[in-house]
Amino acid sequence: MASLELNALTEKLENDEIRQIHQGLEDVGAPDLDEPEQLETVVVSGTLDEDMFADFLDQLDANDVAADVYLPVEFDQVYEVEAGYRIGSAHALLAALESLREDLDIDIEDEGDFEEDGDYDDDEEEDEVMARFADDEVDATVLKDEQMRTIWRAYFQAASGAIRDNLAIFVTT
Repeated sequence: MASLELNALTEKLENDEIRQIHQGLEDVGAPDLDEPEQLETVVVSGTLDEDMFADFLDQLDANDVAADVYLPVEFDQVYEVEAGYRIGSAHALLAALESLREDLDIDIEDEGDFEEDGDYDDDEEEDEVMARFADDEVDATVLKDEQMRTIWRAYFQAASGAIRDNLAIFVTT
């Protein structure tokens, strides 16, 4: 299963990989990273369907924001480091998600999916989706749309949390 994880770079990467990321930030004219105050790992979602996740990554790629690691600083382009990671900005990710929100017909304000602190309850969403389709024959297109919305919400939660808590987002498939 695919997952999104918020963590400090120092908890997930080697020193030389971190140096490559910092050099890349300098090369794209982005501000340097501050060390996060919180060093606790937060898994935003660990149960994302890999096929649907791949479809969603294609949409991010079409918006030029697909990356393996998102940093909580603003810059426009995704860059690759020698270690093989594509590095993107959580701010640029949020902008792309806003565009995709309209395509996926997601209305945050009306759905009540987000709590006061900006956290999203992924388990609650999954339960709602399953309950909605439990009694009916499921149209594959409708189910795919619901799954894409769930992945969008996980990304939105991760990007918001990364910026708020000054953490990186690690995307694993």
